[in-house]
Amino acid sequence: MRRLPAELRTLPLAVLVDGGTAAGAEIVAAALQDNKRAIVVGQKTFGRASIQTVRPLSTTDGVRYTTAYWTAPNGANIHGVGVRPDVEMAVPPIPQVLDEAARRALAR
Repeated sequence: MRRLPAELRTLPLAVLVDGGTAAGAEIVAAALQDNKRAIVVGQKTFGRASIQTVRPLSTTDGVRYTTAYWTAPNGANIHGVGVRPDVEMAVPPIPQVLDEAARRALAR
């Protein structure tokens, strides 16, 4: 795999999240936040980070159960908790809050 140019690897990033951000999207947001690669802007995420397995019991019935939980890179539990943004803001976005998020991203 070719490496990305340095300017792309250091480009400031802001990730927008809200209460509808769940599962893989909030896991990625937490990873970018924990690794100080992006700031997270918006509202606390949904908190859906469980891995579930479905086992058929018959042709019409089955059982679904949780087999694991995703955690943030720092070990924090996401499931039932969500990801707290670095910059909290109301929805729809308030221009001043977005400006502040961009300023913080550029300051890193």
